[in-house]
Amino acid sequence: MRTVWLLRSAIAAMAIALSATVPAVAAPLTVDDGWYTFDVDGSTSTSFGLEWIDLDGNPLIYEFDVVGTALLRIVDAGFGGDEFELQLNGAQLFTSVAANTFPTSIGLDFDGAFADHANYSWKALHLTSGHYALTGQLSASALDDTGLPLNATVGGVNVTSVSEPVLGLSFLGVVALLALRTRRLA
Repeated sequence: MRTVWLLRSAIAAMAIALSATVPAVAAPLTVDDGWYTFDVDGSTSTSFGLEWIDLDGNPLIYEFDVVGTALLRIVDAGFGGDEFELQLNGAQLFTSVAANTFPTSIGLDFDGAFADHANYSWKALHLTSGHYALTGQLSASALDDTGLPLNATVGGVNVTSVSEPVLGLSFLGVVALLALRTRRLA
């Protein structure tokens, strides 16, 4: 029993040491260029952690610039039931939590996964002009048939320009609806 505990402690210490020495790969992301894929896999990650990784297993950070305004979308497309902890310019955010869909997967259909909020976790944010750095890690995993966490998935990141007139019209629409509702209550 003590040998097992010592072995687990040694493996945990090695994983922590490796994660401290593996630098994150900065991956440029282009606005309006479709979906960018990230992976999560505790067994192939160079740190053995659950952070977003590239195909080589290295930690991944997406960097991009927004001119004007843009919509940032993040979605899980592996098995539903995952949740991600995100870091956007140092601010901590979380994706939604979705139902567990194992063994059904939507694969790499990020648009389909994003449209299915009941089964795939997601996050959407409006961004203003600036430089952004985005990374994430799996904070809750989909479960297999035995109830154990998979600790592996694939997801997508997309940044799309939003024209200023569209935002202005949306704002005016909300104000008009509030005015109508206030008038009806009076």
